[in-house]
This record gives sequence, C-alpha cells and structure tokens, in this order.
Amino acid sequence: MTSDLRNSVATRIARFLPVGAVALILGLGLTGCGRELASGPAEDEPKFIAGSVVDGGGAISNGSGSGRAKKVKRQLVVAAQGGTIVNGRYSITVPPGALSYDTEYQVTDNNNGFVECDLSPHGAQFNAPVTLEIDLNGTTGDSDCTVYWWNASTHTWVDMQGHVNPATNVLSVQLPHFSKYRAGW
Repeated sequence: MTSDLRNSVATRIARFLPVGAVALILGLGLTGCGRELASGPAEDEPKFIAGSVVDGGGAISNGSGSGRAKKVKRQLVVAAQGGTIVNGRYSITVPPGALSYDTEYQVTDNNNGFVECDLSPHGAQFNAPVTLEIDLNGTTGDSDCTVYWWNASTHTWVDMQGHVNPATNVLSVQLPHFSKYRAGW
C-alpha cells in the first residue's frame, strides 16, 4: 500500500469514526440496551410489604453477608403424622401423607426488609398441598395482600393467590413446593 493510499484511508476512517460513534450512542439511546433500570419497576411488578424479624424461637444466622441476621428454624416432619413448623411470623403446616418419607425442613426469615421467607429444601414436592401462614400484624399488610413465589428460572415473582383472614390478619396460601416467598399486593 502506498503512503498516499494509507493517508487517504486513515483520513476517511478519522472522518467517519466520530459519526459512527455518535450513531451508535444514539441507537442505544433510542432502542435501549436491555432492561430499563432508571425508570423504576414495571406496572405489573408487585409491591411488597416491609417487615422485620419477629421473635419465635428460631436460631440466628448471619451467613448472607447482608449484615442482617436471618432467623432459621429446622425441624423433622414425620411423613405419617405431618407437622407444623413455626418461625416468628411464618408457619408451615404439612398434613399427614403429604410426604413420601420423613424429612427435615427449614423455615428462614430472610430479614431483608420485606416480609419474606425461604422454605427449604427448595423444590420439595408434596403429595398434598402444604399451608404457609404469614402473620401480618405489625406490618402494612391488609386484606388485599397475597403471597408471591420467586421463580428463579424466569426471574419473576408469581402470585400464589394467598388470602388474608381479616379477623386474625394472617395471610395463608397452599403451596405445591418450597422456594422463596414474599407478601405483597
């Protein structure tokens, strides 16, 4: 390549580079480069109830790195008898026959600023629905609340159709499996 040709190519590249960069920036600005984070939650995103740990006999664990201690309650549930596990505001009731074998379950109050619990082992399936009850006393929860399940595959909250007993202010829902659950509207 001759030096005149190299200079001509370099001049054209230098001339069009700023135009190309501006076009790229404008294109990203008009089309976006993914999910918009600055605009806030989408209209169909649920609103969640703020909450904190309620005393109820669980062990304190700070393994999350969040600076907030989670409250954990583990208990063996005998398949033939069923059982209830209570951890602060959260209670799960496993009916007799819902399990194929005796299993240790865990109820964790995530203490992350929301009325949220983890029920483990995640993905545990049942022969009959298990009931999760959440005591909403001391929160902003009302009779319109429901329970949402965190679907880790789709990164979305799924309404589980919970119902509040207005006399007790307890939110309850039938669960087909264990996962992360949060109260909201």
